[in-house]
Amino acid sequence: MWNAMVAADEHGVTRAIKDNIAQGLEEGGAGPDKWPVRPGVKRS
Repeated sequence: MWNAMVAADEHGVTRAIKDNIAQGLEEGGAGPDKWPVRPGVKRS
């Protein structure tokens, strides 16, 4: 049995990380400025 790496979004919806990466690429890039930031953490 194989398990995928998953992540939950801000709504608690769990998706495969590979799907998150593919969506980011389709939306115009996946650079650090597109990465989510945890609440209370500032971008440098």
